[in-house]
Amino acid sequence: MVPRLAPGPERSRAERVQVLEHHLVRAVAPQTPAPAHLSPTTGGVYELCRDTTLTSRPVTVMEIAHRRQLPRGVAKLAVTELREENLVVVEEDRTSEGRTATHVKVVVASPGVPQGEELVDAFSDIEPVRVVETMLVERDTEPGSEQVEVAVVYGRCTPPGVGMDLHLITLPTHGGQLLRRDVTRGAAGAIVCVGPDRVDEAADIVAWLDTQQVPLLVTVHATPEHDAPLTLMRQRLGLDPTTPMVPCKATDDPSMLTLLQHLLAAFTRKRH
Repeated sequence: MVPRLAPGPERSRAERVQVLEHHLVRAVAPQTPAPAHLSPTTGGVYELCRDTTLTSRPVTVMEIAHRRQLPRGVAKLAVTELREENLVVVEEDRTSEGRTATHVKVVVASPGVPQGEELVDAFSDIEPVRVVETMLVERDTEPGSEQVEVAVVYGRCTPPGVGMDLHLITLPTHGGQLLRRDVTRGAAGAIVCVGPDRVDEAADIVAWLDTQQVPLLVTVHATPEHDAPLTLMRQRLGLDPTTPMVPCKATDDPSMLTLLQHLLAAFTRKRH
């Protein structure tokens, strides 16, 4: 059942910031049970927030979707309703008025290669969560549309000495433009994982992210069979000369550390 938004008190513009996947959710009064008027879906989300606020740490919207087996959009609607009811507080990644973000969302795209999910798994301090949604998309080869299952994988980490949490979420390479825009909304930047035999597909993703004005960092996964020079790869991807390009394997700790350093440097430059 999709929760219906209940009217709430008038709020300022800052308080009406859209709920996103990486926002942390805390119960205002975790000792208080769910009100009877909440829908089963929204009430279940509230009970989860109560439990995590009391026993461990606040959960993100993406973790709520995973644990309650909800589509991302339904989880965001439920949290929005709870916030309007003043039952939860949503911790947002505000960077205005001189404040530095403490929670940074990064999308990870890996067209045609598995490195994106491997990268999320290698970075994440938690067990990565996987949310599968059914989407209606246009067919490529004939008129009409079809239903496809699209998986989004999420993880988060707190790099030492950085002072912020990184929230990593995979960007679906199929499922339509609306899904891509929804997943990318609120992202501080993107990592694009490129396989040498999938450069054209990666170039399409790079071009699309550029239209969304999302700063990029590109990782190249080379194999003995495909070891193209980075300069050639940069040309084929149509990258700006200032876009970092890093050879990387998600199973290699030194290259992951290098990637993290480049990632943080790129987003720090973007904020300034």
